[in-house]
Amino acid sequence: MLIDEIQKKVGYKTKHVESFEKCCPFSMDELRKGNRKREIALWRHIGIVWYRLNGYGYKQIASIFNRNHAIVNNSEKRVFDALLGYDPEIKQIFNDLLECDLGEFVRIEDENINLVNALIQLENVKKF
Repeated sequence: MLIDEIQKKVGYKTKHVESFEKCCPFSMDELRKGNRKREIALWRHIGIVWYRLNGYGYKQIASIFNRNHAIVNNSEKRVFDALLGYDPEIKQIFNDLLECDLGEFVRIEDENINLVNALIQLENVKKF
């Protein structure tokens, strides 16, 4: 399974899904919507894989993110390719997220400020 390959590649057991929700600059409601903005789509892909790494099944994740199982499978492939170096941006976000322990992340209405705040905090995270 591809998710097993991702786990081998990162060599790291992920933290709970709450870590993703704290570190993501977008709310789960924003990720569930059909918004195709690049930033939101990237975080959605990473979130889907994060949930897979935490033992959630395709149907559960599809329901959580308001998607179908094919999107979950596509997200796995996209993140796996990123971890191989084909998409440095996703790879960087995923690596930062693995090390992320931001504590309380306060979201505000302006998604641009949320994104900037999350990226600033992620810059300070040690890369593995």
